[in-house]
Amino acid sequence: MALYELDGVAPQLAAGAWVADSAQVIGNVKM
Repeated sequence: MALYELDGVAPQLAAGAWVADSAQVIGNVKM
């Protein structure tokens, strides 16, 4: 999984969150 910061804001994932390996998570995201 790719996590990208955008304009100084990075995604936040909960300890138990699951994201597919092919996903791209960018910017102001909370999961």
